[in-house]
Amino acid sequence: MTFKHDHQPILNQIQLDSIRSLNPSNGDVLVKKILQIFAETSVDQIKQIKHALENEDNENLCHAAHTLKSSSANIGAENLSDIAKTLELYGRSRELAQAALLQNDLFQQYQLVITEIEKILDRL
Repeated sequence: MTFKHDHQPILNQIQLDSIRSLNPSNGDVLVKKILQIFAETSVDQIKQIKHALENEDNENLCHAAHTLKSSSANIGAENLSDIAKTLELYGRSRELAQAALLQNDLFQQYQLVITEIEKILDRL
């Protein structure tokens, strides 16, 4: 299974605007802080997923994928969140062979998200 979301933006601007609206006087600062936190913490989640797949560890796969799914959705990285959700489900159902097939999609989408975050941070 491969994920093709060519029609969707890497980061959903509506979600970023929603974050921005939480602090009307300083919304860009809030967006910047949240994106920086995501960039810092998601590296570990990606490593945990890779490690869990290498070690056939369903429990850690579920946990790391769940965390990445939620944090990705929070910043509007819907494609990444979708892949993480699928990985979480495969981990729960102990379908690690299927989960392993998503590794490349996960890494590619993650890199797109990080690149997009860097572009946004450069503008803020």
